[in-house]
Amino acid sequence: MKNFGILLLAMVSCCLLQAKDRVVKQPPFIARSSSAIEIDRVVVSDTATVLDVKAFFRPHNWIQISNESYLLADNGEKYPIRSGNGITLGEKF
Repeated sequence: MKNFGILLLAMVSCCLLQAKDRVVKQPPFIARSSSAIEIDRVVVSDTATVLDVKAFFRPHNWIQISNESYLLADNGEKYPIRSGNGITLGEKF
């Protein structure tokens, strides 16, 4: 019975460890198309990848995030953007 309890505890611990989100602060990048936008943090969960973005622009200027933006994986697969919080995709901000 003691071995069963230890095994159960180990299995629950493994499940809890896998359920945590992965967070990458200030990730490295290969290329960028603008110096006005910087990816500050990436949070990866089993259901979504969330990018925290910092934007730097002068007053009376604007920025725009295309609704055709995507993340490109090492294997060539594209992950399209689905939504934006605090900015409307495809419109000037």
